[in-house]
Amino acid sequence: MDSPPHHERPQYALALSIHPLAVATARELVRCALDEWGVDWLVDDAAVVTSELVTNSLNAEPRRIVFTIDHERRAGTVHITVWDDASGAPELREPDYVSQSGRGLHIVNGLSAEWGWERAEGLGGKYVWAKLGPKPEDPA
Repeated sequence: MDSPPHHERPQYALALSIHPLAVATARELVRCALDEWGVDWLVDDAAVVTSELVTNSLNAEPRRIVFTIDHERRAGTVHITVWDDASGAPELREPDYVSQSGRGLHIVNGLSAEWGWERAEGLGGKYVWAKLGPKPEDPA
């Protein structure tokens, strides 16, 4: 009997509590997953992106949040996705440098190769996602 195929896109998913500690829980999952997948060079950026996306989700006052992280080995990228059942849409606003909030998506934009969001048809709510990587080439 043949051995099972090597997974090209390992993934972790976690339903988060609607509590400020959900941010730390998601960050810890990111640290563990990236260490396991051997892409620990992305840990700092991925932890910050995770913090911003989960915090934004919590601020939308959802009833449910699911956090997902996966690794596309061939492309060398990591995908972070947060689904929540809140109806609002994420908005990249002009930064207010006096306010203590409102810069999260700018941070996500700066640390990610790309990011976006889409309505979760049939499920309700929305997905907000970010793609990080691949590892930059070392200068010759």
